Amino acid sequence: MHFTCAARTDVGIVRSGNEDNYLMLSEQGIFIVADGMGGHAAGEVASEMAVRITSQTIGSLRGLSDEEAGERVRTAIRTANDAIFERTLSEQDKRGMGTTATVLVLLPERYLIGQVGDSRAYLLREGELHQLTKDHSYVQEQVDAGLLTPDQARVHPYSNVITRCVGAGVDVAPDIYFGSLEKGDILLLASDGLTGMLEDEQLGWWRKRTGAAGWTTSRRSWSGSIQWTATQASIRSCRQPRVSGPKPASWTRGPA
Repeated sequence: MHFTCAARTDVGIVRSGNEDNYLMLSEQGIFIVADGMGGHAAGEVASEMAVRITSQTIGSLRGLSDEEAGERVRTAIRTANDAIFERTLSEQDKRGMGTTATVLVLLPERYLIGQVGDSRAYLLREGELHQLTKDHSYVQEQVDAGLLTPDQARVHPYSNVITRCVGAGVDVAPDIYFGSLEKGDILLLASDGLTGMLEDEQLGWWRKRTGAAGWTTSRRSWSGSIQWTATQASIRSCRQPRVSGPKPASWTRGPA
């Protein structure tokens, strides 16, 4: 598989520190976005631990079945959860910290996503933007129950309340998603600073306007005061080349 990738994080103009973290390991096809909470000193610790421990635990998925790969990603997020939760118990100033975690792994001709919280994954295919993940949030539960419309959910006073996060309890249940990839696909991981500010139609429009730089191009005119983080991967080809010889080595986020 051949792809290009890019990432950007922006603290905005209100906060002095950035509680978001991201990781791109292009050689392994691993991308992670984490949005920390619990105050600046704790939130950035939780998100950094999440991306570091999750990526290290995933390692290489070469040769694994889909079931085994999915379980590896699930275990990696739970391993990060254990470490973060343990730190909340041992350090007074870290109590209450946690983080979202959305993990993308590019596999031959398909993708694997592990998710906890409300940082999202999207797929742009043939000009159409598709949300691949479902938020673990109070308002998403209300939408699912038919009590709120998606438009109402965006402006609801509890839109920043998430119902699942990494590090806030003894265990966490990540959602796992698989899907196929095609040449020309573009995948986006984004924290809620971006997805809460721009609707899906606006995200699609921004990608078309900015070309290859895509969502990782920042303009203060639209990024404004909000902290946000995004990574993207653009698929150039999906099929593996034929080669001979050995293979190469409920928690509430603070105001945005």
